[in-house]
Amino acid sequence: MFGRLGGITIPTLVLWGESDQIVKPAYGQAYAAAIPGARFEVLSATGHMPQMETPDLVLQTIWDWRQGHTRTILIELTRVQPFEAEVIAARLRASGIEATIGAGSVYGSVSFAEGVPVLVPADDAPRARALLESARDRW
Repeated sequence: MFGRLGGITIPTLVLWGESDQIVKPAYGQAYAAAIPGARFEVLSATGHMPQMETPDLVLQTIWDWRQGHTRTILIELTRVQPFEAEVIAARLRASGIEATIGAGSVYGSVSFAEGVPVLVPADDAPRARALLESARDRW
């Protein structure tokens, strides 16, 4: 199972009871270390069932952690042919913008007349649009 944890790509918080007598916190720490970017938190005065033993502490810890991990809203920057979408997304990534190719990017399931969407975080959209416009002829 540890081998599959490396495939987790979403923000992850691993909570563990400090007084867990069934599975020691060291196991939880190893579990969290196997997940890229995961955060490990030991809950004081908590055993094996944190959600029942210290629910207020669990909720507060999750809430505090979540404040820094809100979902990014993606917007459609442009809709182009598949190869062009790959090039645009790669160039935007090289400029520090997390561009991705949106739903329908499996080339067989999208009409070439419709194109495929290139998505960017809403916060980066103005900069991405400016880059796209200034480089349209070169891409």
